[in-house]
Amino acid sequence: MILTPIHQNEKFAEFCVQLQRLLEIGLTLKQALIILLKNEPNPTFKLKISNLIKKIDSGESFLSAMTHLMPGLLSLKFATISETPNLPQFLKELSLFYHKRVHHLKLFLSKIRYPFTLVLMLIGLFTLFFQLLLPTYISFYSQSNTESPLILMQLVRIKTYLPIFFIHGMI
Repeated sequence: MILTPIHQNEKFAEFCVQLQRLLEIGLTLKQALIILLKNEPNPTFKLKISNLIKKIDSGESFLSAMTHLMPGLLSLKFATISETPNLPQFLKELSLFYHKRVHHLKLFLSKIRYPFTLVLMLIGLFTLFFQLLLPTYISFYSQSNTESPLILMQLVRIKTYLPIFFIHGMI
């Protein structure tokens, strides 16, 4: 579930807050959903809200229709509805859950960004070394008819085995 885009979780949390507020002021569920549908600028989410209204109109319960809007951990969160029979209160708790989830995803991505950048730079440096610098050193020593240093010979051996290693590692 970590691969769910952060903006989708944020959008769903905001949807829950808006729906909760509309229900608290006394609107019916259908009226609140229609208002949210009319005010939604995102066409993808607008379609999801429209499908939610259609599912409710066809007789499906609100909670089962909501799973189509935002699947995944939502079904785990529905277990708490028996503890809070008040729908606006449940929507408030649901939005808090998704806000916390977004916060933790952003925190995780901020923590992993630096090591990931270092690994990519290291791969780039190794590629640069093995593809450009090593052949230059090899040609220099072969043209000067001198014996290559031991470390250079070991690096040449490593370079010859790298493609074989990666091909067998991917299979």
